[in-house]
Amino acid sequence: MKALKIQGQRLSAAVIGGFTAGTFSTEVFAQSSASLDNMVQKSRSSLDNIPQLISAVLYIGGAIMAAGGILALKKHVDDPSREPIRNGLVRLIAGALLLVAPVAFKGVLDTMGVTEGTGITYKPLDSIGG
Repeated sequence: MKALKIQGQRLSAAVIGGFTAGTFSTEVFAQSSASLDNMVQKSRSSLDNIPQLISAVLYIGGAIMAAGGILALKKHVDDPSREPIRNGLVRLIAGALLLVAPVAFKGVLDTMGVTEGTGITYKPLDSIGG
């Protein structure tokens, strides 16, 4: 169990590091003659990938929690007096919630009419109803 936890932490760190390195480009601050407006625009466009980073972290966390829940349920089956079923069920439910969170967030944004892109725009109120 401890080895699985360490491997999960290493995998999470590698994925987060990779997404972060890809998300924040070094060209934003590399140009010394760039104006402040240009730097802000490039920074803003670099932050467009943050939702994918958050989704990846949630998916990985959910998979790790679900795997931990399955292992805890296996321990309960092997020896019910030492391992309560509650531990495994809580981990499984937490893993399922983490796995569903990105889809649920996208559904909420679609329902509210938020469009993708750098700016958030909303549909007019009269177009939502019909």
